[in-house]
Parts: sequence; structure tokens; C-alpha cells
Amino acid sequence: VLIEPKKADNLNCEWREILKPVLSDLPKEKQYFHMYHFTQHLKPYHLLNEGEHVRLRRQLIDAALRNMEVGLTVSLKYTDFDEVLGKDPDRKAAVGSPYNMLSLWCLEILANHLRDGGRADEIACFLEAGDPDQNELNVSLNSIESDPDSVSLYRCASHAFVPKYHHFALGAADMLAWEYRNGVKSYYLDIDGFKPSTFLRVLANHRVNGVLFSKTSIGIRAAVQYVRKSGIMKA
Repeated sequence: VLIEPKKADNLNCEWREILKPVLSDLPKEKQYFHMYHFTQHLKPYHLLNEGEHVRLRRQLIDAALRNMEVGLTVSLKYTDFDEVLGKDPDRKAAVGSPYNMLSLWCLEILANHLRDGGRADEIACFLEAGDPDQNELNVSLNSIESDPDSVSLYRCASHAFVPKYHHFALGAADMLAWEYRNGVKSYYLDIDGFKPSTFLRVLANHRVNGVLFSKTSIGIRAAVQYVRKSGIMKA
């Protein structure tokens, strides 16, 4: 999600208050929102009845949408990634892992959002710590931040990998991405009979979007990254 600093503080405070009855008895390092535990009614959400569960879900979504500027979830199929780049080690090396490629792609899209609005803002990236490919993305972001042309392209001025309990915006991003991804998945499983959930309809009326990258998009992205890294074309 793209969110201004003051709005991020508001979101953090609102989510803390909403979740206080559920999380307050847990150790500080466990006081964060985890979408899997929530959807599966696992601890600490196991004592909520269905009505309380739905109400909490809607409160969290409304607070997130109220404070964020724009939300974006990007995804691909691992089989498509391997099929397009498996026989081209140079282009695969240029984009790195799917996690690295999608993270930079998402950042570039958000930077374009700022550019389209005629804004000169730069982005401070806060990412959830712990992904297996975190070190690779850290190297990529360090490289971007040390090059003025790349900073101009991605608008990334700084970044940090932080645990989820440090800020509820990480939980909000997790929740919105899950809601959108599962809504899109349900649509493709049954296009003719698809009926969007209340929560997906809420997201559709706000600046939240999802992008599933096709084989063609993956190939184009890899080619562009390869050219950039080879120095043929400036960012």
C-alpha cells in the first residue's frame, strides 16, 4: 500500500484499538495481524463468533481504506515464470527471484502513480521481514538507492525490513492483498457463476487493484531489466 506518514500513524493507531480486545493479552512480539490465523479462526481469533468475526474484518478493511492512498497486489504463476525464463539464465539473473521481480515491479507501478499525479514525492519502503529471498531484494534496493537514475525511476529513497509487530500497516497490506487475490481466484474458477463477496465489492470501490502478470509481461520485464543491468539503457 502507498500511504502518507501521518495516515500511516493513523492506521497504526486505529488497528491497534480495533484489535486490542483480541491481541492485548499476547506478548508484544505476537501483537500483530496474521491473515491466515484470522481466516482460519485460529488463536487469538478462535473465541469470536461468526458475527463478531465479520464485524472485525469489516472494521479492519474500512480503517485501511480510510488511511491509504492506493493499494496494489501483484502476482504471477511460478510455472509461467519458470517456463518463460528457465531456458534464459541471463534474463532470469536480471530479474532474480519472483519475490524480487514482483517487489520491484510493484514499486515501479506505485512510482508511476506518483508521476502521473505530477508529484515529486519519494517512497520510503517498509517491507515485512522474513522472506527467504529478503537478502536478494535488499541488494536490489541498495543498488537502486545508490544510483540517481534508479531513484528517479522507482522513487525509492530508503527501505527497511521490519517485523510485523512493528506497524499494523504491514498487516493491512497482507489483508488487502489476500482479499483481492482470493476474489480474483474465485472469479477465474467460476467466471459465469461468480458473485463478488461484500469485502471484494468494498475494495472494488476504492483505489485497490490487482495485477496478474502474464507470460508475455514476464518476458518483457525480464528483457527490460536485462538491458538496464547491462548498461545499454539508463533506468
